Amino acid sequence: MRSGFAVEFYECPWPRCLAMMQKGEAELVTSFGKTAAPSRFVHYLGPACCREKNLFWLPKACGDLIQSYQDLYVKHIGLLRGSVYYPRFDHDEAMDKVAVNHESRLFQVLARGRIDAFVGYQGGSGRWWRRGSCRISSLI
Repeated sequence: MRSGFAVEFYECPWPRCLAMMQKGEAELVTSFGKTAAPSRFVHYLGPACCREKNLFWLPKACGDLIQSYQDLYVKHIGLLRGSVYYPRFDHDEAMDKVAVNHESRLFQVLARGRIDAFVGYQGGSGRWWRRGSCRISSLI
């Protein structure tokens, strides 16, 4: 509050955060990639302070790590609805992708066996990995 502004944090699913920005209901959103669609209504503060690495998260009991991009085609891959990861993955329509609205939901559907793995950012998803529920495979 040293700036004289009151700050209220609101955690929401990514598509809702974007909609709130577009409607002027939110003034700042953290951790989002620069893409053409939001550029119409968002002013990016740049450059980014860091670029997080995309990782594939698998159940701890899973014996097979993802070794190549081709390995993704035989798996149900979870992702955060509205997120961008990298162009090849984002535009690949042959892959079986399952979108969810909130990052914590990715861990739930993974634990229940509804997806085989999910793509996530190293920083955000890392807190769950440290709890021992998942292991990571760095492909990207």
